[in-house]
Parts: sequence; C-alpha cells; structure tokens
Amino acid sequence: MSANEEERDAVEVLEEQLANARAARSKEAKAQYAIDLQARIDLEEQHGTIAAVKVSVFAKGQPTMALLKTPTGIQYKRYKDQIFKAVERSNTKDKQDAVDTLARSCWVYPASKEAQDSMLEAFPGLLATLASAATSLAEGKAEEEGKG
Repeated sequence: MSANEEERDAVEVLEEQLANARAARSKEAKAQYAIDLQARIDLEEQHGTIAAVKVSVFAKGQPTMALLKTPTGIQYKRYKDQIFKAVERSNTKDKQDAVDTLARSCWVYPASKEAQDSMLEAFPGLLATLASAATSLAEGKAEEEGKG
C-alpha cells in the first residue's frame, strides 16, 4: 500500500469517526428537545403564553431551550424603573443588573437555580436574550400597517 493510500485510509477513518460523533450528538439533542417540548407544553398549561429561547448549539447535559413566562406588571415596572435610573446615571452595571433581574424572574425552565446556573455557564450571554424575550412578552407586538 502506498503512502497516499494509507493517508487516504486514515482520512476516511477520521471522517467516519466524525460522522458517527455528529450522529450521536444529533440523537442526544433530539432526545433532549423532546424533553424540552414536553416541559413547554406543561408550562403553557400553567402560565399561558411562554417564550422559548433556543440555544445556539447543543451542549450535552443542557436543555435545548430556556422558557420564560410573561413578566407581571410589578416585575416589568421594576425593570423599566431600574433601566430608566441606570440610563439617567449612565450606569451600565445597574442597567445590566436590571436586565439580569428581569430575565431571572421570568425564567421558568429549567426551573432550578442550579440548572439555570449550569446553562449560563454553557451559554454566558443567555440572560440578555432571555430579558429581551421577556420584554417582548410584556410589550406585545405592533402589527404592520395594512396587515392583520
């Protein structure tokens, strides 16, 4: 066997290993997604409208999405007040604290603080997206002129 044939064989073996690893991750992701969908169904029965924030990539041991309930009037007012004060004082830390507080207060899946902290370890920017989804739930969506 020539060096080229040996190299090609090694590449083929590695490509096969990569394909197998991807297939296994895909199977794990699909199983986790089924668990997450059932949680969403259950939470929608409990809370009504739920927002889902899907993670960018599957991370083993993590949900494929985080779920949020609509903020209460008090939660939303607190958030707006904190944001207004932070902007007024040009205080980015207080603004970030307001975003984090809103996200944490509306985050219902995964439910435990430990699971949420683990998810934040895997996806450190998740709270910003969760807060954005929570404000969208609270504020609603304007219809475009001529539609609806």
